[in-house]
Amino acid sequence: MSVEKTVGGYYGSPLNEFLSVNLPHNISIMNLDCVIHKYSDKYGRLRLRHIESKHHGEKMGDAQVRFLDEQAKRFGPLTDDKFIYDEFAVYGDEPDFNDCTIINWLTKQEIHSVSAKQLLRFSSFDIEFNELYLE
Repeated sequence: MSVEKTVGGYYGSPLNEFLSVNLPHNISIMNLDCVIHKYSDKYGRLRLRHIESKHHGEKMGDAQVRFLDEQAKRFGPLTDDKFIYDEFAVYGDEPDFNDCTIINWLTKQEIHSVSAKQLLRFSSFDIEFNELYLE
């Protein structure tokens, strides 16, 4: 019995669309918005940060939520004193990304009213998520 795959939505790239249309329905193709990697932060730790970006008011799709949950479950526990994996959703709008909301996907904690300056410092690992409250 053949199951017809329903396809639609935003693909992010022609390759993503090609793969999504032509691969079986039990395979999800997603556009990763941002992965930030730093070989050594100010404490000498390897950093890997995945950020899923959304506009204010934009809903995250079910497949994205499942993917982020799975990534958090699998990679979050690998964090130790030499490697840190972070996963966040950032809700903000162009052109300046002032007044962002950042959600820590590992803890589900949210910080609202994050400025563009704070977002840049956070994205460059100069400050941590919990330090956004202090700025």
